[in-house]
Amino acid sequence: MNEFYNKLKYFEETEKKPAEIYYHYTSLDALYSIVKSHTFRLMSLKSSNDRTELYYKPENFVSDISRLCEVEEDENTKKYYGLLKSSLESHKDKLWKDLKAKQQPYALCLSTKKDNLTHWDRYANNCTGVAIGLNVKALDVLYSRTATYGFALGLFDFGQALYTPKSIDNCIKYEMIRGFEWLKHLNETSGEKDLNKTFEKSGYLFMGAACRNVMKFAKTQSFFDEDEFRIYFDPNNIKETLHLIDSGKGQLEEELFNNIRRHFVELVDSLGIGKEDFAITKSGIRGYHSLCFDEIWGSGVIPEIVLGPMCVQNKRELQRFLKQNGLEGTKVTVSSVPIR
Repeated sequence: MNEFYNKLKYFEETEKKPAEIYYHYTSLDALYSIVKSHTFRLMSLKSSNDRTELYYKPENFVSDISRLCEVEEDENTKKYYGLLKSSLESHKDKLWKDLKAKQQPYALCLSTKKDNLTHWDRYANNCTGVAIGLNVKALDVLYSRTATYGFALGLFDFGQALYTPKSIDNCIKYEMIRGFEWLKHLNETSGEKDLNKTFEKSGYLFMGAACRNVMKFAKTQSFFDEDEFRIYFDPNNIKETLHLIDSGKGQLEEELFNNIRRHFVELVDSLGIGKEDFAITKSGIRGYHSLCFDEIWGSGVIPEIVLGPMCVQNKRELQRFLKQNGLEGTKVTVSSVPIR
């Protein structure tokens, strides 16, 4: 598909995918590599220079749920929280086994801030680098062009970092409200008259989902000023999605099943996420998975690039480089941070 169909305007007006842009601060060398290869890197979180990364554990979740139950003032909500907590405790062994299964977390770390001195200094080669504006909705465009019937949605998790106890509480509450609506619907469709029994039987599933989301996005308050937005990836997601697709083999027409599976495998291959590679960084040798946008490369993927406050890159020459590499519509701006 040519560049016209991969421009931001086409994504928004024709494919009805409004942009959602976050910024990746990095060096000029890294920008060159990203543009030439159409590829970002999802870095291993286990080798992050943040020693508290992935600190949130299932035990923390149990403690938070107990506290939320105790302080809740609305009696109906308190009762609902209690039912979910009871379900969690009844299925604790099974849930804990799943939650403590070996995780392989990788992420592309972005920020909501497009011109922030802390980020320039910390991640953009001492203010000499760039901030790449990445439209995360470009992945939705790719999914919509791929006949995987929604299965691709399980590949990545997207979300803001949770820096404070309050933000973690809000995340848990949000998941619990979603759980309540789902369990209520399940109760109505199953014919079960006792809602409490449905909560007891299946409530722990949403408790597990809430715990996983907090584990993926929780960070300490020390990094509060970063306003991180994270694209989170676990290679296990590929295996789990393939298992889910395969479970429908006998229920779908053979041709449809084969097409869905083939298109999903082709999508994984085109994104380049199936294989771990390694790179030398300031934190040592680190593992990563590629996130390649080759299939939809254009200004719809990278609508904007901001030059750092001490970046020496010539703006016009950068624009020529971008145009030659499929980013003709990408806007180039200069930081307004007053240091030179």
